[in-house]
This record gives sequence, C-alpha cells and structure tokens, in this order.
Amino acid sequence: MILAVLEARCGVRLSGHDVYLNVAGGLRIIEPAADLAVAAALVSSLSGAALPGDAVYFGEVSLTGAVRAGSFKTVMAPFEVSGRGLTGASNQIY
Repeated sequence: MILAVLEARCGVRLSGHDVYLNVAGGLRIIEPAADLAVAAALVSSLSGAALPGDAVYFGEVSLTGAVRAGSFKTVMAPFEVSGRGLTGASNQIY
C-alpha cells in the first residue's frame, strides 16, 4: 500500500523497480506508525540520499497520502528518542 501511495500522491516512481523490505531481526510490524519510516527508507533508497542517522520517523500513511500520528508518538516516542541519543523525531513528509 505504501508503494501505491508514494506513486499516486507523492510522484515517486517505484513501478519500474523490484522492491524488497527487510525488517531487522525478522520483527513483525503491527504498528501503523511504522508506515512513514518505511516510506522514508524507500525514498532514501531510490534517491540515493541517506537519511540522518540521528532521527526517527513515525506516522501512519493514509491512502490519500496524509500522515497521521500513530499511537507510537503519544506513548513510546519520548522514551525511544531520549533513551537512544536521537536528536529529532518527525511525523511529516517534506
């Protein structure tokens, strides 16, 4: 679904590419707030521009391309960001 939204709403052309996504450790993602992190990783890979290593991305990507804050932002983000020395968190696409 994220690939389709990136194509239709963001103009990111991925249809000519084979896309594989690997989640470290084989974790199962059940939190919709992981959508933005996946989208950011896909765009980063396609463009060849690395994402900042000290940032975290979270947010649910809707079918219209809108980014909604997920439960991760309200419950876990403050602990995750401060406990790992990360300098910023984003739930926005720029």
